[in-house]
Amino acid sequence: MDYNFDEIVREYSGMLYNHIRRMIGNDEDSRDILQEVFINVYKKIDSFREESSLKTWLFRIASNKTIDFLRKEKRFKAEELPETLKEKSNPLQHTEQVLKKDLVNKALMKLKEEEREIVIMKELDGFTFREIAEIKEIPENTVKTKLYTSLKKLRKIILEIQGG
Repeated sequence: MDYNFDEIVREYSGMLYNHIRRMIGNDEDSRDILQEVFINVYKKIDSFREESSLKTWLFRIASNKTIDFLRKEKRFKAEELPETLKEKSNPLQHTEQVLKKDLVNKALMKLKEEEREIVIMKELDGFTFREIAEIKEIPENTVKTKLYTSLKKLRKIILEIQGG
């Protein structure tokens, strides 16, 4: 099948950027990694064998580039989530939601890279267990186990941050 690179960039750049941003924690490095991902895609699109979906293939590339970056840079900064709340009529409720997001983000950044990525892929990016297994190239049951243990660890970290 022939793929139009410009269409791939238009369709997938937003979701790939969001995934990378959640993993990295800052805009500049996330944009750089996204650019590397699309350079890689441009060079390798003819070798895509359709053994998985295009989306899965793209996220595998993004996942590998992101993990490589994190390992090389050893960055573990708390992420600032972009403002997504549409209704701000109740400032107290809005502040509470922002604080909860900040707490979760700080806790996420304390997980190991692979743990954080699986939680982000499942809980924030909305991937199925099967899709995550394809992206990470591990068995589906391993993904389920890793998610369970990562969420358990995340809860413990949140409680520690809260002083409990």
